[in-house]
Amino acid sequence: MLGKLSWAAIPYNQPIPMAASLMVIVGALFVLGLVTWKGWWPYLWREWLTSVDHKRIGVMYVLLALVLLLRGFADAIMMRSQLALAAGGAQGYLPPEHYDQIFTAHGTIMIFFMAMPFMVGLMNFVVPLQLGVRDVAFPVLNAISFWLTASGALLVNISLVVGEFARTGWLAYPPLSELQFSPGVGVDYYLWALEISGIGTLLAGINLVTTILKMRAPGMTYMRMPVFCWTALASNMLIVAAFPILTATFGMLLLDRYVGMHFFTNDGGGNMMLFINLIWAWGHPEVYILILPAFGVFSEVIATFSGKALFGYRSMVLATLAICVLSFTVWLHHFFTMGAGANVNAFFGIMSMIIAIRVSPLGWVIFVLRFASFDYTIGAFRGFLTIRPDSGARPGVAAAPNRSPSAAASGPAIPLAATRASVRHTRRRPRQPIRPRRARDHQEALFPLPRTVPRWAMMASHSYSICTRRIVRERRKPQPKAGAARFPQEINTPPPRP
Repeated sequence: MLGKLSWAAIPYNQPIPMAASLMVIVGALFVLGLVTWKGWWPYLWREWLTSVDHKRIGVMYVLLALVLLLRGFADAIMMRSQLALAAGGAQGYLPPEHYDQIFTAHGTIMIFFMAMPFMVGLMNFVVPLQLGVRDVAFPVLNAISFWLTASGALLVNISLVVGEFARTGWLAYPPLSELQFSPGVGVDYYLWALEISGIGTLLAGINLVTTILKMRAPGMTYMRMPVFCWTALASNMLIVAAFPILTATFGMLLLDRYVGMHFFTNDGGGNMMLFINLIWAWGHPEVYILILPAFGVFSEVIATFSGKALFGYRSMVLATLAICVLSFTVWLHHFFTMGAGANVNAFFGIMSMIIAIRVSPLGWVIFVLRFASFDYTIGAFRGFLTIRPDSGARPGVAAAPNRSPSAAASGPAIPLAATRASVRHTRRRPRQPIRPRRARDHQEALFPLPRTVPRWAMMASHSYSICTRRIVRERRKPQPKAGAARFPQEINTPPPRP
């Protein structure tokens, strides 16, 4: 912006931006008036706006994401309605320059100001609670990070009323984002908003990495951390490694626009493909920054509500950490036609296939179906459903009563004792020895596998059963009495002041 804005920057002659800005202003005045009328200002100022509590800051992150979700959803509706109306020679209701601004704002808001604040807020709220710590490592820095992100979001929304937003797409590729082709204030709004919010996200990542590595409760070793804490650690390590690239890239573009440098201008000795390489060196790790916490969420939820220990805990931890390294070796697959050469394209293609093995849901399902068996409890009656890759009847288990002999011989029997009647007609499994003599017998007692499973898979399942028994023993230890100190440092901690 820097002196480019004047009263002419307010779009008086455009009804859609003026109507939208008027609705936003009226809504904001209504909320402020309601808070003043109810007398909530002291409470909000003391408990929320100036709070350094990680739970309050996490809630504010999520609320910011939901508010910006409404703005991004409105942009999406406007784009789709424009595409529906601009058919058969009609021009639609949006001018081309306004459509380009909405297109750019939608992508920018949904990635930087909806998805990122939502995930960061979720990690802010949950990680300290799961680690058994009272707050993050740097509580004041946590609040600063949130308000920097909120300032960037505010700057994007101010462009709705004053000036314009970028018309370059959500990644602002040069040369379209250079001063020669975008002389207005739209790209400036874009760059400054993302620079400010990017610094806030970087500070939040440093904070959470420090919290997970240095502030765990006594006894909370790395291999005892919940999976969500591991995915949060991996995500924030990616933030710390990737967001400086984004900040430096946008800083160079700002220097091109303000100082006349030529980092990305082809006619001045620069190279626009440098920008595209840098932006995707940040952009592809950003994919895993957003998806890794989601992996941790459904891993925790499924394990909790199924009442089972998570299958392959160590493998999932190692694979999650491997993503931190592999995610920086695949960015070129976004522009294979750049002309880097067959060898470079082959390397990035192979790395993309390797990282897809861990990320693909299909790979996870095949892994589980190949090497696991599941027990389901339906209602009050316990049944079992065994998925086996080979054919033949399971030893000690009869086929279902309604199954013909020919059908039973044609494939494996999959009995499911779901009702009291089916339990009567289903032969019980033979009781396994309590203390098997051989490791193979013990492994088969806990995880029944077909004889065709390789030896290494059976040993991997056996090692997992050992980890499961260790977890069970830890859970059976006597718990401290009510009122007793949970951790050693709480013994001499003075009571909080009233």
